[in-house]
Parts: sequence; structure tokens; C-alpha cells
Amino acid sequence: MAKKIIFDTDPGVDDAMALTFALRSPELEVVGVTTVFGNAAGPVTALNALRLVELEGNDHIPVARGADRAVVLPAMELGTMVHGEDGMGNTNPPPPKGKLLDIHAAEFIVE
Repeated sequence: MAKKIIFDTDPGVDDAMALTFALRSPELEVVGVTTVFGNAAGPVTALNALRLVELEGNDHIPVARGADRAVVLPAMELGTMVHGEDGMGNTNPPPPKGKLLDIHAAEFIVE
């Protein structure tokens, strides 16, 4: 039986690969994706996650946007020097067709 997981991520190039592997793994069932800032700004990472689940044919998997900044530590630089402004190596992928959940990622995790 596949282990159910919520995949918490800041999808840039590296996390895009990790999420793709998780979505294709017979050992895992991704029941949701939550995102934060990091490799790119919060709105960008959220849309990247939504794009990735759609590209893998999993548009039934909910995606919730989380923190856009650090809660405790001072803000550090984003990873845009590696991942580009779009978080995907400046490949400028098309916008996703689906919508993000209307609740914060933390609320989704708790539910």
C-alpha cells in the first residue's frame, strides 16, 4: 500500500524533479502539495507546483500556498540566481489551468 504524503516544497528546478519523482512513485500517494518561498517568490513557487501536478496528470491533487517570508529569521536572498525569476530556469512555462486552494498551506496541513 502506498504511503500518503503531503509534499511541502518551494518548487524551483530541484524540487520540480523531486515532486515529479514522488508523483510517479508507486510507493507514495501525494494527497496534497503545499508551497513556500525559497527558490523563487511565494506566488511563483505556488504556480510552479500547480503546473507540475497538472503536467503529471494529477490535477485532482490540491495545492495550497504557504509562507511568502520567514517568520523568525530575517529574509535571505531567494534562489533566483540559480532557478531564475520563474523558478524553472527562466523557461517561462505557460500558466496553470487550475486554481490554488483558498486556504493557507498551514491550514491545509492541519485539516
